[in-house]
Amino acid sequence: MGSTSSRPGSARIFVAVIGDIIASREIRDRWNFQQALAAGLKQLSTGSPSLLSPWTITLGDEFQALFADGAGLLGSLWKVQRLLYPSRARISLGIGRLDTPINPDAALGMDGPAFHLARSGMEALKRDEQRLFAVHEQEEQPSKVADVLNLAAAVVYGGRAGSRLQLLPDLLEGRSPQEIGGEDSSEVRRIQKLRREGGLAVVADALLNAEEEISALCRSKMPR
Repeated sequence: MGSTSSRPGSARIFVAVIGDIIASREIRDRWNFQQALAAGLKQLSTGSPSLLSPWTITLGDEFQALFADGAGLLGSLWKVQRLLYPSRARISLGIGRLDTPINPDAALGMDGPAFHLARSGMEALKRDEQRLFAVHEQEEQPSKVADVLNLAAAVVYGGRAGSRLQLLPDLLEGRSPQEIGGEDSSEVRRIQKLRREGGLAVVADALLNAEEEISALCRSKMPR
């Protein structure tokens, strides 16, 4: 995880993330599912360039994290969805300040506008079952990041979701079909086809641009 600090009341801007697993009570063998989820989230908490507070299960069906900006953020969200498949999660981002210090060990005990906004977004998602992602900002002018995320969800879950979910996070890390498929030429061809079909490559580019937009939002609202 990245390293930084935040004093209570700091004007610095962060990205709080709250996720909620859809229809979790219908999952068979929930105990093993939650054990696998906890292990998977722990693994996802390593190596992310902007993760400040690790992916943490807060309630049985909810989890959250804190990011410094957009670097690798949306790729991390899709890694979470890949981890959960065939289940999926609503995920809400809140872009705003913290009123408490950062907890670098677990995404617990933190509060402020960033988390309030993320919670508001989650409540909106629960009222609108057609959308998986929400992005709420401290400023009144909304960005288009939520639209990009929900468009990506429509593409990914529109067909061959398992294969597309497996590939999209790798594309967001800039890995080529040759890097992903290795020496297996048939696998490289399969990945190349999957990357083209349904606009997955275009979706990956749009998500990377959205990460840059989030980072710009964070920078523009930080004190000079």
